[in-house]
Amino acid sequence: MRLLLSYHYFRRVDVSELVGELEHLSGQSIDIMVDSGAFSAFTLGSVIDLDAYAEWVRYWGKYFTAYANLDVIGDPRATKDNQRALEAKGLAPLPIFHTGEPWEYLDGYLEAYPYIMLGGMVPYSKEKKRLMPWLIKCFKKAEGRAVYHGLGLTSSYSLTTLPWYSVDSSSWAAGVRYGDSDVFDQRLGKMKSLALSDSMAWQREADVVRALGFNPADFIDKSRTTRRHILSIAFASWQAMEDWVRKRMGVTTMPGSLDTGIKLYLAAGALSDLRLGSHGVRIYLANSNVGNFKDAAKGINREVRV
Repeated sequence: MRLLLSYHYFRRVDVSELVGELEHLSGQSIDIMVDSGAFSAFTLGSVIDLDAYAEWVRYWGKYFTAYANLDVIGDPRATKDNQRALEAKGLAPLPIFHTGEPWEYLDGYLEAYPYIMLGGMVPYSKEKKRLMPWLIKCFKKAEGRAVYHGLGLTSSYSLTTLPWYSVDSSSWAAGVRYGDSDVFDQRLGKMKSLALSDSMAWQREADVVRALGFNPADFIDKSRTTRRHILSIAFASWQAMEDWVRKRMGVTTMPGSLDTGIKLYLAAGALSDLRLGSHGVRIYLANSNVGNFKDAAKGINREVRV
C-alpha cells in the first residue's frame, strides 16, 4: 500500500505506530513517500521550518521510501537553496521543479539526480492543451537520464501517455466532502465518479463494484452507506488503477536502479481517512483475481435487492 504523508499534517504522528496499524488493517506492507506540505502551509498562511523538517525526516527516515525537498512557492532559487541545505545535513531529498520555472533549473537537476518531482500542475490538471506541452518537454529532457514523480497529478490522459515513475493524489478521499466516490472500471480502464445520491448509477455499475470486492447494496441503499464504505472503495479503486496503468504502459525503471514504477501514492490530510480507506485494500486484494472479475461481469444478481 502506497501512501504520501505530508509533514505539515503528520509531523506530530508516531509514524512507527501508524505503519504498524495500517499494515494490520490492510494486510500489506506500507510504502511511504513524504512531502513537506509547503503548498498546504502556504495556503494556510504558515511557514515550515527547514531545520524542523530535516529533524523529522531524519528521525523517521527508515520508514520512508523517498522524501521531497522543502520547496518555496514561486521562488526556484530558494527551493534550490533548500535542496542544498538539506543535503548539507546528510539528507537526500528529491528535488522539485515547478511549472513556470526557468528550464535551467530542470537542466541542473537532470545533471545530478535520477529521480525528480514535478510540481505546480494541480491548477492546470484539467487543461490538457496547456499542461501536456510542458510535460512532454520535461520528459524529452529526462529521457534515459531520470524519472519523474508527479505531485498531485493523476489525470488519465497523463498517466496513459507518459512514462511516470510515480504520482500521488488526494482525490481518492474527496468523496466524503463532495458526496461522491471514485470507482475504477477495470474493463474500460476508467475511473468513474458516482454520486452517493444516485442509486440508479450505483445499480448500473453493480458489476464494477462487485469486481472490487464490495456489495453494491451498501451504496444503493443510502441508509447503509458509511464513511468507511466510501473511503474503502475509493482506496481500492486507486490501487486497481495503478495495476491497470502498469499493465497498459509497462514498467518504468529508474536509471541505476532495479526498482520499477508506476507507483501511485495516496495522499491524505486526515489520519482517520487512512484508517478507514486501508480496509479497502484488503478487500480488493481478496477479490481482484481474473476469475472473480469474470464472475462479477456475468451479472450475477444483476438486479440488486435492498
